[in-house]
Amino acid sequence: MLEQIDKDSANNYNIPFLIYSFEEEGKISSIIVNGNGKSMRDTRENRQLKSAAKPMVGQSSK
Repeated sequence: MLEQIDKDSANNYNIPFLIYSFEEEGKISSIIVNGNGKSMRDTRENRQLKSAAKPMVGQSSK
């Protein structure tokens, strides 16, 4: 998703992150969470604060 990184004239980053949720009975849902901040690290923290889910990249929550 690197092509989706935006940086405005005030040097603020806006970086989206796509989250997939694999649920029972084969249901798959997705949501895009945008992060904003002065650095790429700040955008990640901002996205994590907005997301109710605990980040577990590539792992099952069961």
